[in-house]
Amino acid sequence: MNILPHEHGRVDDFRLRATHLIAFASLILLGPFAINNLLNTRWVIGTASMLVIAVLLLTTWCVARSHPWSRPVTLLLSTLVLSFIALSIWRQGMIGVFWSYPAMLAFCAMLPVPMATVFCLLLLGVVSALAPPVAGAELWPRVLASLLGVGVFAQLFVRVIEHQQEALRKMAQTDPLTRLLNRNTLRDCLAAAVARAAADDRAVSLLSIDIDHFKSINDGHGHAVGDDVLRGVAECLHTHTRMGEYGFRLGGEEFLLVLDGCDQVIAKARAEQIRRCVAGRELLPGHAVTVSLGVAEWRPGESIARWLSRSDQCLYQAKHSGRDRVAA
Repeated sequence: MNILPHEHGRVDDFRLRATHLIAFASLILLGPFAINNLLNTRWVIGTASMLVIAVLLLTTWCVARSHPWSRPVTLLLSTLVLSFIALSIWRQGMIGVFWSYPAMLAFCAMLPVPMATVFCLLLLGVVSALAPPVAGAELWPRVLASLLGVGVFAQLFVRVIEHQQEALRKMAQTDPLTRLLNRNTLRDCLAAAVARAAADDRAVSLLSIDIDHFKSINDGHGHAVGDDVLRGVAECLHTHTRMGEYGFRLGGEEFLLVLDGCDQVIAKARAEQIRRCVAGRELLPGHAVTVSLGVAEWRPGESIARWLSRSDQCLYQAKHSGRDRVAA
C-alpha cells in the first residue's frame, strides 16, 4: 500500500525555504557588489551579478508556485552561477574564488542531489582550472580541498535534513496503530483520484468500512484487545489493496479504501473479498469479528463531499441490513 506521494512538481519545504533564504541573502550580499561594480564602470562583472540576482528571483518565484518552468530556470541559474564564478576569478582573482564557497552551499541546498553533485563537481573543475594563477602554488590546493570539504559536508547535512523531513511527513500522514493513512491526506488523495479519473475516463470507487459491534469489543475485552482487532482488520486491508490504491483509518473503527480503476461491480467484488478475509480470521478468540462495507463509484462531475456521503450511506445500509455484508 502506498504512502500518499507529493503533489506533482512540488518542491519539499526544505529546498523551498533554502531557495527563499538564498535569494534574500543574494540581494543583501551580491546586490551591493553588483552596484559597486556598475558604479565603477566594471560593466561585465556588474551586469553578470545583476543577471544572477534576476534569474535567482525568477527561480524563487517559479519554485514557490511549482511552475512548469522551475526545472529549466533552476538549470539556467546554476549555469549562470558557474559562469559568474569563472568570470569573477578571471577578472578579479581571489575575490572570485571566495564567491565559490557560497555557490557550493547554494547548489547543495537548492538542487536535487544528483543535479547538485554535477554542479558541485563542475564548480570544483572551474576553481581547479582558474585558481592556481591567482592563488599561488601553495594556496590553491588548500582552496580546492576546503571547497571540496564544504561540498561534502553540505551534501551530508542536506541528506540528513531530507531523511528527517521524510520521516516526519510519513508520521504526519500515517496512523501509527494500523500503518494506514490518516485524515490529514484524505482530501488531497481523493482530489488526485478524481482528477485522474476525469482526465483518463477511468473508474474509481470508495469502500467505506466499519467494524461491527466494536464498542462492545472494547468494553468487554479492553482497549488493548480492541487495538489488536484494529490491527488485524488493517492487515486484511493491506493484503487486498493494490499498488496505487490507498487505505485510510478515519478514526475509531472506521476505514476507507480508494480503489483506482475499479467500477462499482469490481469494487463490490473487492469489498466482498475483504469482508470474507476479516470474517475468516480469528481476530478475537471465541468472538466473531466482522465488518460492514459500503461501495460508491465516483460519478463524473460529482463533488468529493457527495461521493463520500454516498459511500457512507451505503455503509449505513449494510449495517442496518444486518451487518457483515456489502452494500452498493
